[in-house]
Amino acid sequence: MFMGLINTLDLPTRQSFMPDLVDRKDLRSAIGLNSAIVNVARIIGPAVAALLMVRFGAGLLFFINGISFLPVLLGLYLINAKPAVIKRRVEKKVLTEILDGLQYIRRSPALSGGVLSMLAVGTFVMNFNVVIPLFAAEVLKQGVDGYGLLLSASGAGSLVGALLVASQAKGNPRFRMLFGSAFLVSALLVFLNFIYTLPLAVVMFAIIGFVNIVFITTTNSIIQLNSEEKYRGRVMSVYSFAFAGTTPIGNLFAGIITEKWGSGIGFLMCGAVSGVLIILIVINTMVKKQRTPLATL
Repeated sequence: MFMGLINTLDLPTRQSFMPDLVDRKDLRSAIGLNSAIVNVARIIGPAVAALLMVRFGAGLLFFINGISFLPVLLGLYLINAKPAVIKRRVEKKVLTEILDGLQYIRRSPALSGGVLSMLAVGTFVMNFNVVIPLFAAEVLKQGVDGYGLLLSASGAGSLVGALLVASQAKGNPRFRMLFGSAFLVSALLVFLNFIYTLPLAVVMFAIIGFVNIVFITTTNSIIQLNSEEKYRGRVMSVYSFAFAGTTPIGNLFAGIITEKWGSGIGFLMCGAVSGVLIILIVINTMVKKQRTPLATL
């Protein structure tokens, strides 16, 4: 619970801090590189942890994990960020500030479209890791090795996607890529219901990882680039909630469906619900665009 409370402060703070570290034109590349680092850790970390756990036990791993944050803290201390421009502002109540931030997001097609898309995908697509163990065992007839291979494929696809976005991030990201990648990753989840062999599943999970990270990076970039500085912290807090806060709800949904009808149907239902929501969000964003000019659409 304490770690959860810390994460609610850590994630939006780190996301809001990024525009203070790089120029606006380099922001999308920075977000892509950040995603690449995360996915390298996702690939290497579990493999190293498995080897150490067998030999030394879980206690040492937690100790090493704690010690590993010391260089990170030193790095944060040494960062030379852009000097903050502090402006006098009228003090408001916390609830008023929150509602003001939500209204700001609602008025902007770029922000509302990005946040709602992340909410749909974050709830119903990013929970697929919950279903993978059953899918590997029941459908693919694989054990721990097969399960690990699927996770590695997803992580490798995410890494390639993050590096590609970072290397080709020229100009402002477009909503076509955001909505296209959101709908595609939802559709790919549906197609998992029709896969029964390990090689094909590995390829599919690699593609899902690739498309998913393109969606995440594009959404993050659009939201960052369209947020005024005074609202950025609140906007990124809402984005962080959409990104990770509703995943447990999706986990419960996927778990109930999987328990009753199997892992394949679990993937299908999660992907279908997400896909339908993305279509509705696209329609809503287009309607808003008729009223509000949107340069990044």
